[in-house]
Amino acid sequence: MKKYTVGNYERISKATAKKLFLRGEKIGMLPCKAVPGSAWFPYPYILDREMQKNFVVDEIGMGNRFCDLVNSFEYYNCSNETGKYAAFYRETGKGF
Repeated sequence: MKKYTVGNYERISKATAKKLFLRGEKIGMLPCKAVPGSAWFPYPYILDREMQKNFVVDEIGMGNRFCDLVNSFEYYNCSNETGKYAAFYRETGKGF
């Protein structure tokens, strides 16, 4: 994984993103070749546990929900042009 910071966004690994999601923090997700703040991707897709609360029953389901969200994002948004997997970001300055 390439580690870098663009504007207010810091790229993080998938494992770190999952831990932050389970803790209730907001994380952003983009295709791996996309840069936050570009003309085509001005802001990342936000994953937030509070927004997903009505879909799960327990902690095991919450972890599975994270994987389901990532898989569906990759299926619909990732391609040869944008990148074949999701990259995760957290905001370093203000909140999302």
